[in-house]
Amino acid sequence: MNLLLLEPADLQPDGTARMTGRRLRHALEVLRAAAGDVLRSIDYARRRRLTNVYLGYRVEGCPSLQYKGRFQPQERLRGRVESGHAPRWDPEIR
Repeated sequence: MNLLLLEPADLQPDGTARMTGRRLRHALEVLRAAAGDVLRSIDYARRRRLTNVYLGYRVEGCPSLQYKGRFQPQERLRGRVESGHAPRWDPEIR
């Protein structure tokens, strides 16, 4: 899984992002990013009998990340993680 860094100009009023030019070509040709990558990740995990797929962070209130809320189950980080301390995760119940 790759991380795509977006610039402010990439963000659209509806909460989606649009990349163009050389950055888009790089994402498509080098990173091979494509629609359906999340579904391929889930299929990969299923074939290997993995119990979890990491979809990255979901930031509440961010329209472009709301799709992540449709995947269940989820865990929610409780509070802030201080250096030297383990994170505490709560299952998110819907």
